[in-house]
Amino acid sequence: METFSSPPARTVNRRTFLKVSTLAGLGLAIDPTIQRSLAATREDIKPLIIFMQGGAQSPYEFVSPLTDSPSEFCGPCSTINATNGIRIGEHWKEFAKVAKDTAVIRSLDAQNNEHKSKHLFGGSNELCKQAEQLAHGGIPHPFIALPSNFKDFTGLDPNAGFKIEWNDKEKRYTPPPIELDPHLSKRMDLLRDLESWTSESKPVKLMEKNRELAASLLLGGDKLHAPFKNAEKQTERYGDNEIGRAAALAAEFAKSGAGVTFIYNEFQQGWDMHNDLQARMNQLAPPTDRALAELIRDARRHGFVVLCTTEHGRTPRMNSGAGRDHHNVGYMIGAGGGFAEGMVHGSLDKQGDIKTLPVKADQVMPTTLKACGVDLPIPNNTVKEILKG
Repeated sequence: METFSSPPARTVNRRTFLKVSTLAGLGLAIDPTIQRSLAATREDIKPLIIFMQGGAQSPYEFVSPLTDSPSEFCGPCSTINATNGIRIGEHWKEFAKVAKDTAVIRSLDAQNNEHKSKHLFGGSNELCKQAEQLAHGGIPHPFIALPSNFKDFTGLDPNAGFKIEWNDKEKRYTPPPIELDPHLSKRMDLLRDLESWTSESKPVKLMEKNRELAASLLLGGDKLHAPFKNAEKQTERYGDNEIGRAAALAAEFAKSGAGVTFIYNEFQQGWDMHNDLQARMNQLAPPTDRALAELIRDARRHGFVVLCTTEHGRTPRMNSGAGRDHHNVGYMIGAGGGFAEGMVHGSLDKQGDIKTLPVKADQVMPTTLKACGVDLPIPNNTVKEILKG
């Protein structure tokens, strides 16, 4: 029988991490506003993994195949049945098994056909703000960058998070180096002695927990290294490759209480398939399929949320190079948390354009945050149909 567990109660956010990692040795107090905000947070808010398909993945070879369209629209790939009752691209055999546990939007209007992601996430700064809300005591905002021919990350600056890159020599992802003040450990010991005389109030206790997390990271504690060690044990499930290892590591970060873990899957040339679409799908889709399916399974087991999407779509009509060019119609998949399982939202016409229930790009994150349990002062533009209740 499967057992299900939730991430540890959250105790820190990214802004606090940045503050305490700088001020820990001095014993300076954290902003009282942050203390009050954290003290009032709910423990049922779930961490989020964003599985970003960099380069603009075609929805027509994934969750929105054009099965009844003329051949120049259908493309070269066949389709299979998924457990949520729809046809999907032939490469997604593992996702087909777990589709019943997901909510799928097939009518996403990216309102964009350039390789930028700000319209979806608001940029790195906005992602970091979201990480603050979702952190459960782990590293607030890991950014796992797959080895790629491109380095612009569609406008998402990975340095705004906790950037993790592929170590080609070791054939795995390794922790980023952290420079340590040699006197930090002694200062922390002194500070603990001094604080043994302080108040037992909740804000003081919260400040201590936040600072201990920062010190744990700086001193090489398990908060930093344990996810990397534990991910090694999951490669058989996720796949012993760059994509599978990235997903396994993201799951371990979420289980350890990370806020927003970002997987940027633009492996090699990524999903920007202007030419030779079928050959490149044969290369990129199978490891992505396996990794995504395991993330969805682990989202149910361990109580986190998964969002899979891409910056825009591809043209419905195939081009002369046997590929697809840039187009606005994309997709979104949500799993875990408050996402309604088995829900399929929207449809396309035979020309690959949105036919029913269009969803705008700026609805992606509000809907996802709602599924995570976040109660934020955001516009009322969630896609209620794919949320529970």
